[in-house]
Amino acid sequence: MSHGLIGIPEIYTILAEQLASQGFIVCAPVHTDGSPCTDLTPYHKDEKKQTESHYRNRQLRIRAANISSALNYLLEDNTFANHINIDQIGVCGHSFGGATSVQVLH
Repeated sequence: MSHGLIGIPEIYTILAEQLASQGFIVCAPVHTDGSPCTDLTPYHKDEKKQTESHYRNRQLRIRAANISSALNYLLEDNTFANHINIDQIGVCGHSFGGATSVQVLH
């Protein structure tokens, strides 16, 4: 599960609990791209003369890597690995988290 810009995973606790109650294993990492409200690194136009599009695309790559790393961790951890059907893995997100989800699937 991927949080949006200026978000944190805790915002989606109700959704995560609902999914877990249906038997899903839910993982919602804090992204390391500077987008969480606890670690906000805003885009500044003059920053390294990069466009906002370039900046956001870089964030998407970081966020997709965060999701992939979290999934790999779960698949390698014996506590979870035996309970995961690798043919039925999903990803979801809200706002920029939705864009992150699409990037992960790409």
